Amino acid sequence: MRRVAVAVAALQVALFVTLGLPDGALGVAWPSMRDAVDRPLGALGIVLALGAIGYLIGSPSVASLARRFGTPDTMLAGSVGAAVALAAWAATSSWVVLLAASFVLGIARGMVDAGLNAYVALHGGVRRLGLLHGAYGVGTSAGSLLVVIALAAGSWRGAWLVMAVLNAGVAVWGARRRTDWPPDVVVEAPEEDDATVEPRRTGLIIGVTVLCFAALVGAEYSTGAWSYTLLTDGRGVSDTSAGLWVAAFWGGLTVGRFAVGAVGHRIDRITMLNVSAAGALSGVGLLWWDPAGLGVLGLPLAGLGFAALFPALVALMPDRIGPHRSSAVIGWSVAAASLGGTAVAAGAGVLVDQYGADVLGPTLFVVTAVFVALHLVLVGLAPVTTPAAPRGDPLATPPLPH
Repeated sequence: MRRVAVAVAALQVALFVTLGLPDGALGVAWPSMRDAVDRPLGALGIVLALGAIGYLIGSPSVASLARRFGTPDTMLAGSVGAAVALAAWAATSSWVVLLAASFVLGIARGMVDAGLNAYVALHGGVRRLGLLHGAYGVGTSAGSLLVVIALAAGSWRGAWLVMAVLNAGVAVWGARRRTDWPPDVVVEAPEEDDATVEPRRTGLIIGVTVLCFAALVGAEYSTGAWSYTLLTDGRGVSDTSAGLWVAAFWGGLTVGRFAVGAVGHRIDRITMLNVSAAGALSGVGLLWWDPAGLGVLGLPLAGLGFAALFPALVALMPDRIGPHRSSAVIGWSVAAASLGGTAVAAGAGVLVDQYGADVLGPTLFVVTAVFVALHLVLVGLAPVTTPAAPRGDPLATPPLPH
């Protein structure tokens, strides 16, 4: 049983690694990809929009899909869809095919993202979420480096092909392990509301939570997607150096999330959110300010700051709005996160086309500041000050090694 539990945990980590690969790669690959489909730089926003629409379909539906088919089969379907879409990106020179593949990729990734976040939030606690999101950071860092290597070898297409193969491999692995997952545990709604606040206030908390996720991912993803353009087009940094600094942003995200996985259960979660939000805002502010050309140092700092925010917010969900609502609200929040990431990234693309790459610095700072403000509002509405305590890990029968 212990070996089976470890194998399933490793599969979940692999799912989040593959989830992160395209996010780290697209911003670095896009200046070359857009030449192949004859589109302007700002057209990245359209690609992101189609992906977000897919996310908006895949994320909210994952709770019902998991109830009907089980989480393992839902994750398997997500991996297969991602592999097909990434293979299409690697092969195509058609703008229409590129957009269609973006839509399919969004559905697939929304299923995996929301499904595993909901599964682990209810049963695993902030440590397990930190480890999974650390794996996502490994994927984003690797995605950036894959594109740098592929461009040095002569073509960006090789990076997407490698990602397609990796997703296909995870799908095969998932198919072999689909019967090893512990059964999904369904939390029924109690006769009386189990939230700590009255229903109207709970609805307000849910609304602010969804907006908080939208602003957070809008700031985080757009920093990763557009910082390469800011450095190369706006500040004359070489392509290779800029790609490595973007990888450093995702690397900071990775290191921070593994730190959450290691010690997150010992830290008050609101304190963790406050410190992380301050770090993210400081990093993005330094990137904008760029004193003596040192703004690039803000990228790893921002990555470290953003690291704990998403997993900590997810881990707080059962305490803030009740366990029986968590799966559905996490699905909505992941969908809102995708929409927020796309809206900000697309809006940044419009601003770049109109005013040039230098507008990216203040844009990223303002969006990050909006997230910080929403977080503070949420803390006032639903303060949770006790350290995170795992609710029993569904992967650990017997317990997994730490």
